[in-house]
Amino acid sequence: ILRNPLKSRLFKMLCEEMGAEHTALLFLSDARWEAPHENNIRRWYRQSVDSGCLCKGKSSGRPRVPHADVKRVRETYQRNPRESLRRGSRELQMPTTMLWRVLRKRVMMKPYKLQLLQALKPQEKVARTHFAEDIKEKMEDDGFLEHLVFSDEADFI
Repeated sequence: ILRNPLKSRLFKMLCEEMGAEHTALLFLSDARWEAPHENNIRRWYRQSVDSGCLCKGKSSGRPRVPHADVKRVRETYQRNPRESLRRGSRELQMPTTMLWRVLRKRVMMKPYKLQLLQALKPQEKVARTHFAEDIKEKMEDDGFLEHLVFSDEADFI
C-alpha cells in the first residue's frame, strides 16, 4: 500500500478524513492481514505530510566518542598496557564496551597474552652451544657454505 503512489495519496486522504483507527480497519479489509497499530499509521501520516515520502530517513547512528576520551584511554593504556578492561572502565568512568571499541578501533590496540611455547631446557642449551661450535668449525672449510641452505620450511623432499 505504501509503495504505490496512488494508494499512498489515497492513504493520506483517508488519514485526513477518517483518522488512524478507521484507516487501520480499511487496511485490514483490503490487505487481509492484521492492521498496523494506530501509532504507526499516525507516524506514517505525519511523515507523508512533512516530507512527502514514506521512505525511511537516515539514522544518526552511534554517537562518536569525543577526542578527549580517546586521548585519556590512549594515555592510560600506554602507562599500563596490562590493565584489564573492567578496571580501566572504572578508572575512566566509561562503559566497558565503549572502552573496548575505542581500544580496538581508535587506539589500534589489540589484546594478546604472551605464551611461552618452546621453553629451552638446560640440556638443550648445552646442545645448542655444541651445535654452534661445530658449525663454526665447518664454516672454516671452503666448500661447506656453498652447500648450506637456510629456509623456514620444516620438511625437505
